[in-house]
Amino acid sequence: MRLYNDGLHFAPKLPKAWESCTFNINYNNAVIRIRAEKDTIHFTLIDGESIHFTVYGEDVKLSKGDNETIIRNIKNRKEYKK
Repeated sequence: MRLYNDGLHFAPKLPKAWESCTFNINYNNAVIRIRAEKDTIHFTLIDGESIHFTVYGEDVKLSKGDNETIIRNIKNRKEYKK
């Protein structure tokens, strides 16, 4: 996770020995749960109205009442560089 002037950017890559990693972050009056797996990332808005962020260079928006947002096929994606 990186914080740039235009907001949060994610490009998670797990260590080979890990199956998954789950954590929450607080950002701009929102709480997001992130679960990174070998080839999938799950984003869930736990608290707040909405939030925008970037995952591997793609814009993502979570809004209150949405189910989780899932990004698949991440193994071959490159980290987004600003």
